[in-house]
Amino acid sequence: MCVCDAHQTGYFSSLITAYVKRGEPLRALSIFQKMQKERSLHPNGSTFASLLKACAMLRDLSRGCELHDEISKKGILEGDSFVSSSLVNMYVKCGSLVKAKAVFDQISQRDVVSWTAMISGYVEHGCGEDALQCVDQMKREKISPNAYTLVSCLKACGSIGALDQAERIYSEIVSKGFDGEVPVGNTLIDTYVKLGLLSTAHFILSKISLRDKVSWTALITGYAEHGNADEVLHFFTEMKSEGICPDAFTYVSSLKACGTVCALIKGQNLHDEVVQKGLEAELLVGNALVDMYAKCGRLSDAHKVFDRLPVRNAVPFTTLITEYAEQGHGNKALDCLHKMQDEGVLPDAVTLVCSLKVCGSLEAVGTGQEIHTTIFFRGLEAESLIGNTLVDMYVKCGLFTEAQNVFDGLTSYDVVSWTALIAGYVEHGYGEEALFNLQKMQQSCIHMNVVTLVCCLKACGSIGATYKGQELHHVTILMGLEGECLIGNMLVDMYVNFGLLAEAQQMFDELLVQDTVSWNTLITGYGQVGEDVRASHLFDRMVDENVKPDNVTFISILNACSHAGSVTKGECYFAAINNHFDLIPSLEHHTCLVDILGRVGLIDRAIAIAKDMPFHPDIIAWHTILGACQKWKSVPYGMHAFEESLSLDARDGAAYICMSNIYSGVYMHEEALRIEALRKQNLAW
Repeated sequence: MCVCDAHQTGYFSSLITAYVKRGEPLRALSIFQKMQKERSLHPNGSTFASLLKACAMLRDLSRGCELHDEISKKGILEGDSFVSSSLVNMYVKCGSLVKAKAVFDQISQRDVVSWTAMISGYVEHGCGEDALQCVDQMKREKISPNAYTLVSCLKACGSIGALDQAERIYSEIVSKGFDGEVPVGNTLIDTYVKLGLLSTAHFILSKISLRDKVSWTALITGYAEHGNADEVLHFFTEMKSEGICPDAFTYVSSLKACGTVCALIKGQNLHDEVVQKGLEAELLVGNALVDMYAKCGRLSDAHKVFDRLPVRNAVPFTTLITEYAEQGHGNKALDCLHKMQDEGVLPDAVTLVCSLKVCGSLEAVGTGQEIHTTIFFRGLEAESLIGNTLVDMYVKCGLFTEAQNVFDGLTSYDVVSWTALIAGYVEHGYGEEALFNLQKMQQSCIHMNVVTLVCCLKACGSIGATYKGQELHHVTILMGLEGECLIGNMLVDMYVNFGLLAEAQQMFDELLVQDTVSWNTLITGYGQVGEDVRASHLFDRMVDENVKPDNVTFISILNACSHAGSVTKGECYFAAINNHFDLIPSLEHHTCLVDILGRVGLIDRAIAIAKDMPFHPDIIAWHTILGACQKWKSVPYGMHAFEESLSLDARDGAAYICMSNIYSGVYMHEEALRIEALRKQNLAW
């Protein structure tokens, strides 16, 4: 090569290297193309190393392979560890670990640079164990790791949770004096955060003399991910006091912390800072703002931020859908889902599960089936969580055939799958089917959980399956759950439904905690069999033991008075609702009083109560009076109640039948036939 060519080669090589250092890999490769046209110019190893780095920056595997061929033809790989390491690094960055390992294995004299390139490649692609095995092999070849090697090793430990190896590497870092270096310290913080050792991470940060944005953000992010919101906000303030400006990631973690502890004012202040820095439009920050406002209960503010996002992915949609659902705005949640679909944003698994739950609670079958279609075409139906939620959605909508089809298509069944199916049958009054599925579940060697047990106890009570109920009671004892409030209350309820009040009373007496539900259940039980004295005694005990009666308690005790025909006692309890317990008598309480009066023939007073109540009497109240009129053969009052019933629903078949029976009971057969004809006429259209 002549002096002129050597000079030109050096010029081109310098340009290539400079463009790579400036982060302009395409221009570097363009210069190389010009260089190739001049056959007299021959790039050296340093030039090829820069070109390989350019390919790595661009993730351009094809051009990297071409460079590899040219390097091999020129024999540059032999003895040039720098080029070999650059080649390993290029393949790693381009995602081809197999080719990277093949080049690495061919290097005759591997140094710390080539080892570090291979180790960092394994780490970058989530192969932490392979990275640590490389380190062990490197040390066996008597090559001492440098700071970059140890940083990669720490990342590997953090990714696979290798605490012991992280501790050994930390000791080596300290012994080599690398612990004061900022990149090493930052990686140590990140590693210990990933290992859940937050106090150690904080200690390491305190030892770094020149803390930077990366150091603080690693610590703040770690504390945020582990739910330590108060510490996150404290560190955020401390970071700013050191004059270090937060970046987008720091703001994301801090906003997440504000949402966790509902620190709305702090969140609003962070929002102002984000706007001032022009970060609100960044996807991660915008999503975090939506999440913060939603978790603080400010869904309108969350929606305002959401509407301003220039680009929306599944995350903010899912946040709004979830929070609307949790705060009881199911229809708004589904509106968000439809908007998401209109914008062509693909829902993730969390979105789908949450939306299915909303469909189940609203019995929105149509939307639920649309979601099911999406799940089917994406091949997600067999996934456990999604499959279980589909089953739950269909059973809540009363579509048991569809629920069973989804259930049968699951690749594996767990207690959640079975319980979703069983609970649905119980909820819709199919106790026998629920217990049949319990039997199949037990034959599959899947053990019940508390929810399954509660559902099955309820099923037994609903269909009078006494033997099975006692068998399940025995199971609760074996599982050590008999003292659990929810289970205990369900056992009391089951025995009440069986009519076994002695057993219900014994179960009640053995409860560790007797809450309002358990008292109400037992009072209801005694009331149903007309034992108003026992029911009143329980009510008095309940008050003496400082358990405040609720609306259900008074419905139970009023029903007990009704069954026993105790008018005076019933009126006293009704008066006590407002006078002694600061509760407001409901429509159902008034209807109970109407029933008490009607049962003993005081129909005029029952009608007066119905007319004077602070609610418009519903059809149940007038049916109650019609029933009393039929019992006491009261035609005028019966006709009045009949007309009131028809004013609410002209097609009220029960009212026609009851009025016809009233006329028949006093031998007014022509009038009875007239009512029957009227019934047929009005129910025909």
